[in-house]
Amino acid sequence: PRIFYRQLSIIGSTSGSRAETLRMLRFMEAAQLRPVIDSVFPFERIHDAFRRTTQPDLFGNVVVEIAKS
Repeated sequence: PRIFYRQLSIIGSTSGSRAETLRMLRFMEAAQLRPVIDSVFPFERIHDAFRRTTQPDLFGNVVVEIAKS
């Protein structure tokens, strides 16, 4: 109800099923494909990571590391 009454929009995408994801990961491993990483931030700097995604010189993915407890 909160989303409806506030007329909010939710935008996103799905990655497919679990089986499709596993098939894609096996393909990436066999083809030796690696994602392009632009930068890595600790979770404590998540706001800096988000700002990085808005920069015109961004090339690749921005990673936010979450420390294991």
